Amino acid sequence: PLPTSLPTTAPTAKPVQTQQAQKETIFVGNPPKKPLNECEGDCDNDDECAGDLVCHQRDPFETVPGCTGGEGSGNYRDYCINDSTASPTTSASPTHAPTISSVPTVSPAPSVQPSLNPTPAPNSVSERFKLRLYWSPNYNWQETRKETFWCWQCRGGCKVDKLIEIDHCKGADYFQYYGEDNSYRPFSNPELCVTEDGFDKESRPLRLKKCNGGIKQKWDNSGYSESVGFNFDKSKPWEIHPESKMDKCVTQMHHPKAHERVFIRRCQKPRINTTSKWVTYG
Repeated sequence: PLPTSLPTTAPTAKPVQTQQAQKETIFVGNPPKKPLNECEGDCDNDDECAGDLVCHQRDPFETVPGCTGGEGSGNYRDYCINDSTASPTTSASPTHAPTISSVPTVSPAPSVQPSLNPTPAPNSVSERFKLRLYWSPNYNWQETRKETFWCWQCRGGCKVDKLIEIDHCKGADYFQYYGEDNSYRPFSNPELCVTEDGFDKESRPLRLKKCNGGIKQKWDNSGYSESVGFNFDKSKPWEIHPESKMDKCVTQMHHPKAHERVFIRRCQKPRINTTSKWVTYG
């Protein structure tokens, strides 16, 4: 094409941005036989991704950052991505002042009958227990229906910043549940609380931090299909959720093995993998 006869006198309003072509999501296998590259799945954790890629946990029809195809897929497959492509979502136009509601908050009506399995009363501290990943005879973990015992354990001792993993219950650590602030604490070091450290990534496991009463140390205990909370009945499992985030569950995600990290992710896939429920043990 011929050049314009005269140059423009003003810059263009917006610079032209070159957009890199995105890769298509590809299902390689689960479990994969080799580390997955960017936009390949189905991964269960970061260790199944090549190099510095991370496993992006997704829901059906959810976009995979840096890739195309996830938005048209109705399954729960997770894909390896470059973590720098997963930028946080921000409000398009934030307001200048906080929103104030003119409608007062009203507590729901109290139940007529007491709960069959109430949580501990305020200021109460439970007996010590081991927290076991619930097992049922119809579970087929690691291609076997043999009963297995996997419990919470502090990796390297129950000290500040140590992470929570699962290991054989025989040598696992004891914990206590504090009803006053809905916290879980190691029996050997009750000044520390189990604390959330992010969502949807095995690289962000639960860790022990100094108890401060913050929301990241508060947990909702509930049943998935029945009204069950924290209890000592081994036949009545419950799910553990970050406070006010009932769509997210404490899990180690896939069929259990020793030293897998315990972290928080959206509940759908742990429920499919039968790894969203816990019971007291020992």
